[in-house]
Amino acid sequence: MLPPTLYGLIVHLSGGTRAQVAAVIGIGVVFFGAIPLVSMVRAIRGIPHASIELRDRTHRTIPYLVAVGSYLVALFIVARSSLPEREFLMAVTLSFVISGFLMLVINLSWKISLHVSTLAGFFSILWYYLSRVNPGALTDATTGDGAPMMRLAVFGIAVTALVMWARVEVRAHTPAQVFGGAAFGLVAPYVTLLILAWIGVQA
Repeated sequence: MLPPTLYGLIVHLSGGTRAQVAAVIGIGVVFFGAIPLVSMVRAIRGIPHASIELRDRTHRTIPYLVAVGSYLVALFIVARSSLPEREFLMAVTLSFVISGFLMLVINLSWKISLHVSTLAGFFSILWYYLSRVNPGALTDATTGDGAPMMRLAVFGIAVTALVMWARVEVRAHTPAQVFGGAAFGLVAPYVTLLILAWIGVQA
């Protein structure tokens, strides 16, 4: 549910109406939540003691492919919309497509943490937006007070660290897998957005 929340925050912070916020959250819920969830449920059907977390990485390939395909449909819908920050939302969606594909490739040989990478990616993209696209949203333009951004950073690190600990504690991942997920989530979306901005995909 983090991508729908991220989309809603971006549109809200850019001055979008309630209807626009609701619309973009709806896109996120359907294409980043419901469709991938159905694929995950189907992947564990008939497997004894299987969890929707898909702890066996060999069960994750098809759900990853379905998710990436679903993100591409979301990209098409966002591209044809009149939402605020439409170009940036397109870049964010494309970054999810690229990250999802890279996660799929990694998963073929190593079980990187999807929970941690998604959470870290959420904060990475939000930081990019608030520091490069809409820097006045959480910063006082007259005083240059960046304290809210620092609080966001501290909160993001704390929550991500907590989830990393939880995933290891329940033995869903090794420490290396959660640290790998955190590094991937922090770096991959941010670098992707930088590249997309450089080649002119976003404003």
